[in-house]
Amino acid sequence: MLNKLTNKGESKMTKDKNILKAVEPIKLFKVFHGKYPTQEAIRAVCNINNKQYKEALKLAKERA
Repeated sequence: MLNKLTNKGESKMTKDKNILKAVEPIKLFKVFHGKYPTQEAIRAVCNINNKQYKEALKLAKERA
């Protein structure tokens, strides 16, 4: 079972709540405006740093 998860990359799920909270606004922005938001906009709204933004953007693209 663990090998199946490792192959998909599912076992590397983040537990940082700030990143998880930032995923939904990124996805909503993409739906309404047709493009992903700028780093500055999401960092200001969600109170996350640069590394957290990159991880949140990656998760939002995977879940879209």
